[in-house]
Amino acid sequence: MSNCIEYYSDYCLNYSLGCYYTVFNSVAWLNIHIIKSVGLIIIHGIILHNAIGLTCRYFVAKFLGYELKTYKIEALKIGMQNS
Repeated sequence: MSNCIEYYSDYCLNYSLGCYYTVFNSVAWLNIHIIKSVGLIIIHGIILHNAIGLTCRYFVAKFLGYELKTYKIEALKIGMQNS
């Protein structure tokens, strides 16, 4: 039973990550005209901000001794909040 739960929890985590990236890319593609007019400096700042948030949260969870799944979940949660 625990193998089944572990399999589906991995599947659900990967599925939610895929959905997150799909939504993120869709929003970026639909707003490409705005992104082009804003400028590269602001875009790089936004990407850097999100990357720092994801990385910091990942390592904070790791430092606190959580499991690998929890690292990914925490990073995903912070990524959605930053977006």
